[in-house]
Amino acid sequence: MNKGKSIIYSNGVDKVILDEVFKVTGMVKGSLPFKYLGLPITARKLSVLECSTLVDKFSKRIRSLGCRKLSYAGRLVLIQSVLSNLHTYWARIFVLPIAIFKQITSI
Repeated sequence: MNKGKSIIYSNGVDKVILDEVFKVTGMVKGSLPFKYLGLPITARKLSVLECSTLVDKFSKRIRSLGCRKLSYAGRLVLIQSVLSNLHTYWARIFVLPIAIFKQITSI
C-alpha cells in the first residue's frame, strides 16, 4: 500500500482512536467530496454543479471527434456507441439531475 496515495475516510469513530490510527499508519484524514475513478464521491445527492464535469466531457468528446465530416447517420451511430457509454457509466452510480439530461441532450 502506498501511504502517499492513501487517505482514510471515517464516520462515527472516536477521535482518540482515529488519531492513533493516523499516527500508526502515517496516512492523512480525507473529507467528502472527493473523486474516485473520475467520479465525485459525496454523502448526498449530486448537484448540477458537481455533474458539470460530465457535461464538459461530452462537449470535449464531440469537439474532438470531428463530427462535421460525418453524415447525420454517422453522427447518430457515434453518439449511440461512444457518448452513451459515458452517460451510462455515471448513471449506474448516481441519480443524475434532470438539468444534466437536458444539457446533454442539447449538446
